[in-house]
Amino acid sequence: MKYTIWQFLLIFAVVFFITGCGDNPIGMDNQAETPKNGAISGVILPTVSDAVIKIYQDGVLLSSIRTDDNGKYSIQNLPEGEYDISVTATGYVMLTSIQDVHVKAGQTTDVGQIVLVKIPSRNNVADGFFNPARFGDEEEVIVLRIEGMT
Repeated sequence: MKYTIWQFLLIFAVVFFITGCGDNPIGMDNQAETPKNGAISGVILPTVSDAVIKIYQDGVLLSSIRTDDNGKYSIQNLPEGEYDISVTATGYVMLTSIQDVHVKAGQTTDVGQIVLVKIPSRNNVADGFFNPARFGDEEEVIVLRIEGMT
């Protein structure tokens, strides 16, 4: 059976248009895929480089990262949900806990500033009592009393 060029082009055009001209399969829209993950960012004050930020969900550690030289951090690729944050830095302690930080897909949740307080060193303690004169400005001092510690 012999086809003319016009018959061949007609068959090709019909097949081309039936298959969707190379577009997405039938039922698929032409939109970009929606992001499934979000991020958490913030800054540690005072600026503490190499502080460790830990992200927990339901008590399970999911991710950790160190701050940059400016105390900033950003943890990417977190599934949408609620998270708790802890910060550890040598010589510092967090004053408040950070819980229930909501992360939305495709967005960065900025928790703002996390304030750490410097823990007095042994050089600042005489006879079991804290000596602010050895530490510096009294306004910068917080005294922690831990029951049961000797």
